[in-house]
Amino acid sequence: MGTFRTLRDNLKSLIEEIDGMQEVHQRPTFNFNGYPAAFVVPSGNEADFLTTNENQRIYVLKAWLFAEYDQTTANEAYNELMDRTEDILNKVDEQENPEGAREMANNLEDPYTLVAVMATPGVMVPDEEEKMLAAEVTVRCKVTVDLTQLT
Repeated sequence: MGTFRTLRDNLKSLIEEIDGMQEVHQRPTFNFNGYPAAFVVPSGNEADFLTTNENQRIYVLKAWLFAEYDQTTANEAYNELMDRTEDILNKVDEQENPEGAREMANNLEDPYTLVAVMATPGVMVPDEEEKMLAAEVTVRCKVTVDLTQLT
């Protein structure tokens, strides 16, 4: 499996662990059976030369969270999104604990090594017609690549 897919699936699993999340998808969709819901997609990639044997890549993923306010108020939905955004930030921060499980590194194949994971919240966007709010979280995964092991 490719590195983007592995990191996407690992982030999806982390978000699924958050209490209250109803659905998390690994592709863009707007058809949810419950809220809050999310999808995770690749967003970009940067690469840099480290040594003659090693490169560094930054894999960027976007997690989009959704809350509806058809059955509640816009304020309650907004607060729910803020709380779930903070939960994602905390889950990603836990990946930096040297004694933690580091789930974001699960199933990464050689020659890739996860070095760091960082998350930042982005915009929150209302859709008044659909009575829905969306929030963006950007997750940057710093990965080193052992060039001597690439085939």
